[in-house]
Amino acid sequence: MKYIIFTLAIVFVVGVYFILGGAFNHMSNQQPKILGATFPAENYEISAYFWESSDYFSNQNLDEFLNFTQSQGINSIYLSVDEYVDITEIKNVNSRNEKLSTYDNYLNNFLTEAGRNGIKVYALSGNKDWASKDLNYIPKMITDYVISYNNNPTHNIKFAGLNFDIEPYSLNNFDTQKVKILTDYLNLASWMVDRIKNSTQNNLSLGFSVPYWFDNENGTVPDFVWSDNGKKAVGYHLMDILNKLQNSFLSIMDYRNFTGGMDGSIQHAEDEIRYADVNAKNVKIIIAQETTKQDIAKTSFYGKSRTELKLAAVDISNYFVKDPSFGGIAIHQLLSYKSLPE
Repeated sequence: MKYIIFTLAIVFVVGVYFILGGAFNHMSNQQPKILGATFPAENYEISAYFWESSDYFSNQNLDEFLNFTQSQGINSIYLSVDEYVDITEIKNVNSRNEKLSTYDNYLNNFLTEAGRNGIKVYALSGNKDWASKDLNYIPKMITDYVISYNNNPTHNIKFAGLNFDIEPYSLNNFDTQKVKILTDYLNLASWMVDRIKNSTQNNLSLGFSVPYWFDNENGTVPDFVWSDNGKKAVGYHLMDILNKLQNSFLSIMDYRNFTGGMDGSIQHAEDEIRYADVNAKNVKIIIAQETTKQDIAKTSFYGKSRTELKLAAVDISNYFVKDPSFGGIAIHQLLSYKSLPE
């Protein structure tokens, strides 16, 4: 009788264990919806692209715009200055000068108010055609403009740097003239480095927005010799060029809405991070994430939430926390990010 009671007791205990264990396992597999996540804050830049012209603020309040940006933990803005190019093409001198004065006031006000919110501002500009030798005078002109703007003593807040989104691989003849086009692109970057290095604004940061595959991880771009720099992929050449400045960066368009696996954003950025850690210690690697609608869903956080993007940013920063070249996260772009649900 005692044996039967003992056996029944064991069966009861084991049964309770499996029932409760199953319940707990089921509970642990239910991922709670996390709200209010924040971007990593360990001295990283959390940047956002803003491509709109000054006309945007004809109907929008700048203070509200900057308050939202600051409230999201975004501490730097890549502000488009492409409008300057359009103004310089105005034929009438008086009209051009008037527009330039108005634009100068807009920039001065934007940078001043951003500074009050603890937000740095970089001049952003880009066009695929600027990689060609015929049109590379335009990014050179913008470089000169930003240096001149910062030299103006009436501008209390200066641009922190420049970010050029020039995409040579989008040129129609890229597939047949890859080395030539990429060589022109690197020559342009080298000119910019020398221009800044030899200017009164030699602490100005210079960066380029580039695709994650500029390290030739997928065979899209060839390894080639540039100058006396040996044979390597364009992304590594570009880091070597930027490393000649005190402050520089690459904003890698690492567009995935997940971080893990062979096709995740961490894997796609790892080679650039490792290279900069050892060979380009003046170059910070910023990992950019997309939020606009794209044909390939996995390349954007469009349709997801800000929280999901922030959690991905935390995953990325935790993975690269010991890498000195990791500089932060960039969001492309600010208005589409703002439209995401929390």
